[in-house]
Amino acid sequence: MSSLKNVKRVEKYITDKANERNKLLYAATNGYPHLESVADDFFFVQKQKVMTMAYSYLLIEPYNEKQPFVQQAIDSLLNMLGKIQSAHLHDEV
Repeated sequence: MSSLKNVKRVEKYITDKANERNKLLYAATNGYPHLESVADDFFFVQKQKVMTMAYSYLLIEPYNEKQPFVQQAIDSLLNMLGKIQSAHLHDEV
């Protein structure tokens, strides 16, 4: 059951990020959104999240067949991220 709950959380995360992207790209009836301020570490944290996704993609993409080491690496990473705080990577997972 925990696995299904995690899938729902990942789906929600993806949907939320897509909605954020759409809000930035497309104007609403009250105009384009704007930010008053950005936290000092915002871009650093975003860069880390993007690099994590890129690394994951590059572990998977080159292979036609499922590679056990890729699944093991992803499982280990997610397990580790749940136990330590590393610049708040994937708090939602």
